[in-house]
Amino acid sequence: MESVNAHLALIKEKFQNLSGKIQELYDTDPDFQSLCADYFLCMKFLNRHEKQSGLLQEYVELSQVLETDIYMFVSQAY
Repeated sequence: MESVNAHLALIKEKFQNLSGKIQELYDTDPDFQSLCADYFLCMKFLNRHEKQSGLLQEYVELSQVLETDIYMFVSQAY
């Protein structure tokens, strides 16, 4: 399994202005941890399989949905 630091680094890079909230949620909320892990695995897959178009497009769309979910989760946390 990938490290927590790898999950957090990827999410914090994508949502730089929400870094503090992201860290706090990751430390305290198992649902948010799971969401971040799903996003990390999705992005890892995309990076490995950039050339395969059919399944790749589904993962691109999934990554966008997960990004929206992460943003909404963090934005509504406080």
